[in-house]
Amino acid sequence: MTPPSGVEATPLAAALRFAGRGFAIFPCTLDKKPLTAGGFKAATTDPQQIKLWWAQHRQVLMAMAIPPGCVVVDLDTYKPEYDADAVAALHLPDADGQTTQHGGRQLFYRTDGREPRQGAGSI
Repeated sequence: MTPPSGVEATPLAAALRFAGRGFAIFPCTLDKKPLTAGGFKAATTDPQQIKLWWAQHRQVLMAMAIPPGCVVVDLDTYKPEYDADAVAALHLPDADGQTTQHGGRQLFYRTDGREPRQGAGSI
């Protein structure tokens, strides 16, 4: 699965495009809290369910259940401390990605089967 690149006109358009590429999607509030009872466990690729969720909630962000073998690097490049030089110093390989709602970047990588250590501030 390769995530689509770019910025969509609406979160629903992004959700449908990612779901169409095989990524399970679920809706979140603007402060990133899941709007489904099961959180990421309710994620789906079903366009009808996704449209229903977006119709039920006025302002919704798209969230994705990250599949096994995939890791996402979230770069808050809109923050002054994460300027282009700081990001370049990470020496990240090229990757498919997307722009976030605040102008940051999310880069998608496949792992080699090992589970990467995760957490804010670590790669």
